[in-house]
Amino acid sequence: MTLGPDRYGVFAVANATAHELTYAVPAELAETLEAGRLCELPVQGRRLVGVFLRWCEKPDFVCRPVTAIVADCPPLREKVLELLFWLAHYYCAPLGRTIHLAGPGFLWTPDAHGKRHKRTDRREKRAAAASSTADKSSLADASSDSLSLRNFSAEKTNAQDLRTLTLEQKDVFDAVSKSEWGHTTLLQGVTGSGKTEVYLHLVEQTLKLQKNALILVPEIALTPQMCDRFRVHFPDDLAVLHSGLTPVEHEREWFRVAQEKARVVLGVRSAVFAPVANLGLIIVDEEHEQSYKCDEFPCYHARDVAVKRAQLESARCVLGSATPSLESYLNAQRGRYSHLHLRSKHSQQQNKVEFFQFRPKLHSTGGLGRGVVRSSQFSFTGHVMAPGVVELLRETQSKGEQSMVILNRRGFAQFALCGDCGEALRCPHCSVSTTLHARGARELCHYCGFSRTTLTTCPSCGGGRLVHMGLGTQNMEQELSERIPQMTVDRLDRDVLTSHSRLSSILGKFRSGETQCLVGTQMLSKGHDFPKVT
Repeated sequence: MTLGPDRYGVFAVANATAHELTYAVPAELAETLEAGRLCELPVQGRRLVGVFLRWCEKPDFVCRPVTAIVADCPPLREKVLELLFWLAHYYCAPLGRTIHLAGPGFLWTPDAHGKRHKRTDRREKRAAAASSTADKSSLADASSDSLSLRNFSAEKTNAQDLRTLTLEQKDVFDAVSKSEWGHTTLLQGVTGSGKTEVYLHLVEQTLKLQKNALILVPEIALTPQMCDRFRVHFPDDLAVLHSGLTPVEHEREWFRVAQEKARVVLGVRSAVFAPVANLGLIIVDEEHEQSYKCDEFPCYHARDVAVKRAQLESARCVLGSATPSLESYLNAQRGRYSHLHLRSKHSQQQNKVEFFQFRPKLHSTGGLGRGVVRSSQFSFTGHVMAPGVVELLRETQSKGEQSMVILNRRGFAQFALCGDCGEALRCPHCSVSTTLHARGARELCHYCGFSRTTLTTCPSCGGGRLVHMGLGTQNMEQELSERIPQMTVDRLDRDVLTSHSRLSSILGKFRSGETQCLVGTQMLSKGHDFPKVT
């Protein structure tokens, strides 16, 4: 059989160039090539993965041929591609820089696909070898063991029935259920009003309609809590997507979604591009959070992208918040979104706010004349936490209750200042001061990642009198441990989140009561549910 001449196609190559590239497609590959299919392409002496967009006429220049089509990898879904085209236009970003948002990093590396194929082959060979060499007795034992494992697994993963909704929750659920496909609803509910319970019922209804659901949360730290809630009711259908997973875990979860083995997807902002088929519901929890904004090019807002995807796929979109963003509130006031309320709080516990005025010893008194005290003026020659706050924490611990201390800066100290010439230790690559970590033993630049052992002398004047300035979660953790030694203190910030298991361990110990006080950054303030925290 004689193959026909080559055809020509336009491809977007992730992170290689801003432009769409034209390649020759050999006839033997052209028959199976479709929009969204991943292909190996030669780019400036490298092998990269690109996405086929469309056919084109033969250009005037010589085109290099496509190397291969990535095997065993489903094509990007049509609606995801359409969403990426919209994002590139709306946020003024070239498609070549936008296409990588469609999947995690391993998707765009040919070597990663090769390693995945080798792992799959090894698993299949082990399974075949085990089945061919096992004798009847071992097979009988294995079958009994597997039966007990299946029974245990069934007990562990049996879906539990959902709680009965209150009248107010039922009204909200009915209103969202009767809304048009592709419509967006702003759900404004006070903290503790049961928004998550409404989400669970909406997901259950969506699955019964043979459609799939996508749930977005603002922080990785929230995924264990939400994952536990959803896995109890949808044990076999849930997939979790976020950067805290290991590469193998991320790969497994992404392919479960792409191959339609998972019908409920939970993740952070990047999960808005997940390859969910037949999407019927998108939920954006805590929609007002700034974490949904991506500050790296191409910049986008995951909440707005979720609303657009719901329109493209004719899915219902629910934006949940106790304090809606001004944009969403205005859209609701203008009638673009429906506006529903949950005003009743399940818990009868009342909130009490107290202000403590406390001025520790300051290194500089420049702001005192104006009545302004900045965190960078604190030095650690003394304590920085007000005595009244310490007494409240001690009282809470003595009652067997738990407490949280939230500070908007990680690290040990904001910077180190020379006591002789006033110069701060700076990053040699950036015009910013370095932040001290590891109890002040290490400098770290939060912009470029530069790290070094903390200098003992000033690089400007050679003086050895370096003063640690500014607050940090590491220093706060140390101070609490020293001032209330009988209290178990743990810390939750970006510095300790080395893996997803580490995150689950910290939150698990706090939820079980093993940790009595948790110090953290803003990720600790978003949507967590700790009943013992008073």
